[in-house]
Amino acid sequence: MAHGHSRNYTTLTDATYVCSARVRHGAAVCSGLILSALRLEGFIKDFIQERLLQPAFLAKTLDEVLLRYQAMFESFDQQVGELHAAAEKDSIEIARHLGAIEDGRPGCDDLSARKQLPFLQTSRDGHLRGAEHARQQRNLFPRKVMGFDDLARTALQIRSDLLDHTVSYRGFAKLAIDEIKVTEEKISITGSRSGLLAALTGDRDTLEKRRSVFRERSSSLRDRFRITMPHELKTSRRKVREP
Repeated sequence: MAHGHSRNYTTLTDATYVCSARVRHGAAVCSGLILSALRLEGFIKDFIQERLLQPAFLAKTLDEVLLRYQAMFESFDQQVGELHAAAEKDSIEIARHLGAIEDGRPGCDDLSARKQLPFLQTSRDGHLRGAEHARQQRNLFPRKVMGFDDLARTALQIRSDLLDHTVSYRGFAKLAIDEIKVTEEKISITGSRSGLLAALTGDRDTLEKRRSVFRERSSSLRDRFRITMPHELKTSRRKVREP
């Protein structure tokens, strides 16, 4: 994962970014990674970019596999040809011995020729079996290549889905950030007006309740997305005095 952080999310609305230390050791070690609004887009981009590299890696792997399989094809073809040639040589030798026996050629040792025939026939049959086995092994490779091809196509589909997901997630995150800004504006407005309106109407409790609701809404959005607004980056460690 980019930046050494793991990202866990189930659905789009439940998306969160959690520090890897929290994932490994629990909340007692780390309260969670807090992303600023300025870094959120880059964080998502890095995450998606890693996924976009997977299809290219698989395509490169597929090319390497195809080249390796092509060399294996040629090797098996050569092996089949050599075995067939050896079997053909044995067949010629068998025919020569049989012809010598049948024709009763002068100087031909009939007993010796007959003893050689089983060995020649066994050798010929072994060469033919070896050639057939090599041919069958060669024919298995296209299935393996098709498996890699299917994997590459699946990776390309994942890439397309991730692109769609990126667009949707960025839009959703932007809405959440905008809503936080609006909510904080309401908090600021109710805080600045509470004293004046309380003096005029005596209804300070109602305003404070509304302000509390706004704060809870903003806090909920922050917790969901682990967001720190840009203007809070330098003051996040200081206790902000209530207006």
